[in-house]
Amino acid sequence: MEYEKISESEAIARYEQMLDECYQPFEMGELTFSPSKILKKLDEITYSCGFSEWLDSEGLEVED
Repeated sequence: MEYEKISESEAIARYEQMLDECYQPFEMGELTFSPSKILKKLDEITYSCGFSEWLDSEGLEVED
């Protein structure tokens, strides 16, 4: 299987967009937090593992 190569910043933007579309934002008072930012800040390992799995499932590869 040949993977499409994209920049890391583009891959991260697409991954975070997918997370934010799948899950509802967290609201606390007047503040609203996106699911992608919450996951990245609270559990970097799960964020990174999910990112790697998402890349593979989308047939994407980050350019060196």
